[in-house]
Amino acid sequence: MAARAKILPAQRRRPPRADLAPSDGAVRSTAAVEWPPRPNSHIVSEAISVFFIAQNRDGYWVARSADERAGGIFLMKQSALHFAKRHSPSFGCATVFLTERIELDLCNQGSQLAAFLSTVKRTVVGLVLEALQNLRNATERDTIHGCGKQATKNVNNLPRVT
Repeated sequence: MAARAKILPAQRRRPPRADLAPSDGAVRSTAAVEWPPRPNSHIVSEAISVFFIAQNRDGYWVARSADERAGGIFLMKQSALHFAKRHSPSFGCATVFLTERIELDLCNQGSQLAAFLSTVKRTVVGLVLEALQNLRNATERDTIHGCGKQATKNVNNLPRVT
């Protein structure tokens, strides 16, 4: 049975690891929030493995060992907990649930489907935002040059993309 530590907010700590190439399955962290350090020994004994569990920006579950040896992306919270248990000694591990969304900075050893879906989601969202921006620019251009209909002159109804 895994020991449970209290829920902690993630801490701003260090930049993402630069030694991982994009082809290795790692999801780059673009947020300023980074994984917290391992709790000190008066909270959790050094003999006990510690796993952090949180959700990433796409809503998928991420599990990562405090010693940065194992990590993965999962569709379900239970799968992330099972991963932590499977990668721990027989006597279990401490799990620390983070309240902030955080990205995996290691090679994904979890669900390949979750990693694929995360990539597809980000790609589709990027394409939709690009299409909306192009539509907005075309509408503004037509309105400025007088080519647009009266109804298209109010471009403020279109979503603003930054």
